[in-house]
Amino acid sequence: MQIYWHGFSSIRIEAKSADTNATLVTDPYQNTSGLRFPRTLEPDVVVMSHPDQEEFNLESFANAPYLISEPGEYEKAGIFVRGVPSSAVVKAVKEGDEEDPEADRDEEDAEKEVEEEKGEEKESKQVGGVPTIVYRFDAEDISLGFLGQINRQLTSREIETLGEIDILFIPVGGGDVLDAKSAHKIIDMIEPRIVIPMYYDVDGVKEKLDSVDSFCKALGSCARENVNKLKITSKDLPQDSMKVIVIERA
Repeated sequence: MQIYWHGFSSIRIEAKSADTNATLVTDPYQNTSGLRFPRTLEPDVVVMSHPDQEEFNLESFANAPYLISEPGEYEKAGIFVRGVPSSAVVKAVKEGDEEDPEADRDEEDAEKEVEEEKGEEKESKQVGGVPTIVYRFDAEDISLGFLGQINRQLTSREIETLGEIDILFIPVGGGDVLDAKSAHKIIDMIEPRIVIPMYYDVDGVKEKLDSVDSFCKALGSCARENVNKLKITSKDLPQDSMKVIVIERA
């Protein structure tokens, strides 16, 4: 598996399944953000942090990838994707023009737990008024948690559904997403083997964000490794301690 970071919450995962190569890209951002999104990518799957697809730069791709922007279970080219529903997302889907039939079961389960979740940290906190979704990806015997553009603590339902996570992608720059302190709390709850911070300040970004160094300071002890891309197999995952890997923007 190879992992690249394109800026903000945009990750590219290249994985193999038998004789099939698959590419998954998350949150393609608009060029008005100050960064220019690559126009040469041809992913099999594009996963978005919230249902408002107009906010994403889907025109940048040279092909027509499979799009995921709602809760549910999906499989494409050997990559398994689960979008974890929250009460805020269920409400947004019910108010929309169409519902995703693949998400029906998750929607019903989420409705039953709305009252329980109200006692936890406010789940209605959203990015730009749109509810955020967290995802779990599985490929090459590696489990990956993608928290996208989240700006709130996870509910117990979300943590349980994510399950054991080997690699966690988490925003850390503050503003409209988690800041370093809030990200640290989630990391302590999930206990991944590898943390890959994203959505932090780099040259060119118009949005006011904190640096990745601020995130490492918040962790206290940061076994940090900087790479241009992460090439990893399940055998390479750390066994005894968590590692933070900072991927330079591709």
